[in-house]
Amino acid sequence: MKNSTIKNYIFYCLGILVILLIWIGASYLINNDLVIPKVSDVLKALGQLLTSKKTYEAIFNTIYRIILALIIGFLIALILGTLSYFSKGFKAFITPFIALSRMMPVATIIIILLMIIGNKRSPYIITLLVIVPIIYENILVGLESIPKGITEEVKMLSGVNITVINKIYFPMIYPYMLSGIVSSFGLGLKVMVMAEFISQTARTIGYELNQEKVFLEIDKVFAWTLILIIFMLLVEVGLKLLQKQITKIEGSY
Repeated sequence: MKNSTIKNYIFYCLGILVILLIWIGASYLINNDLVIPKVSDVLKALGQLLTSKKTYEAIFNTIYRIILALIIGFLIALILGTLSYFSKGFKAFITPFIALSRMMPVATIIIILLMIIGNKRSPYIITLLVIVPIIYENILVGLESIPKGITEEVKMLSGVNITVINKIYFPMIYPYMLSGIVSSFGLGLKVMVMAEFISQTARTIGYELNQEKVFLEIDKVFAWTLILIIFMLLVEVGLKLLQKQITKIEGSY
């Protein structure tokens, strides 16, 4: 098991190394900092960003927005998923709305919402339209994976109540819920930043990216991208560690 983990870690590091080599090779081959800046220039720009108060303000505002959108999106998806599980009619009714929100181009939604509600609230709505279907489908799959024998026994003994939800339903569907949150967080953050970029919502990562593009600070565009990648990796690792801890706690009972 340890050997397998070490091998995976080595291959993971090799993958990162190959990406860096491709980046270095492309930057020297193209030899145009406005297209692909050099690694050293991006690292220098990253250092400048990390010493600026404005950077942390933008990061805080964007992260606050995505966390708030995730909380609201999770609650909406949980309600919709539960109703769909217990009512086939509601599931059939809500399916076209879920499909529409998945298929509708994000750029189209941004343009429509910008005209209706302005640039402050539109990133929230856009992100919700993207993440709710993902979390909803994960929750519904989790609920539908519960063996029928268990659900029938619950109906016969006590029906659905807080104790049943806490002791039976939640332990069985939480892996699906966590998977939905992890998947939607990365995609949601990308959509949030893109929405901020297009709508030019002040003091956010998307706004800062827009400003760097306008002033042709491409090295800082790459530096912001690195910040986003590192943050998403940290969040994914944190959520996976949390999942392992929950699994250990459950196994001890």
